[in-house]
Amino acid sequence: PYDFRMDFYQDSLEKDQEGTLFLKKIHKARIIMSYAAAKQLAGWINKHMDDYEKRSGQRIYLGDKE
Repeated sequence: PYDFRMDFYQDSLEKDQEGTLFLKKIHKARIIMSYAAAKQLAGWINKHMDDYEKRSGQRIYLGDKE
């Protein structure tokens, strides 16, 4: 009954006629999948990130370093 959704946007900083900056967001895509498919996708991404880190010799950190 539930699904996993991802939305992708293109953001750009623009100015209106008065010169005020604003963030313009354009919705580009929505991906809807089952949780099982999302888990498979996460596993695929993690495997390829691990492979990339091994080949490049660079460790990618999110947040604090381990």
